[in-house]
Amino acid sequence: MTKEGPDSKRDYEIYFLNATNNTMFAYWNALLTMNAIFIGVFSAIALFLSDRIVFIYLLILLCLISSALIIINYRETLEHYRFLGKLDEKSFLPEQSAKYLDDAATSHQKIKNREHAVVGILIAQGILIVILLVFKYLASRS
Repeated sequence: MTKEGPDSKRDYEIYFLNATNNTMFAYWNALLTMNAIFIGVFSAIALFLSDRIVFIYLLILLCLISSALIIINYRETLEHYRFLGKLDEKSFLPEQSAKYLDDAATSHQKIKNREHAVVGILIAQGILIVILLVFKYLASRS
């Protein structure tokens, strides 16, 4: 591979596979960072507020669930790469390759499902934050 880009079709495929993995990990890191910020901020708020505490605890719980799902994705991806790293050329017989591909497709679908759940949780977190802000605004006006 040259500095300008891939030289062959195989280099091209590897280049985009690596770019996809890097992007996926950056996305997961961003989601984890957002959850960490939410946990920190709303844990601190929970210490000082007595009203609407249920919303805050619910938000913190959603952050913890979301973070756990992302960490499970990291773990499953790590285990997949460890497994592939242990294979030798005898492991790639046609019948074995089909099983590996089926297992990889199942694992990939589970990862995507968890990722979609995290995005759904993020939307729910946003709605809870808006509700808290509206309550705060209404309370300040009365």
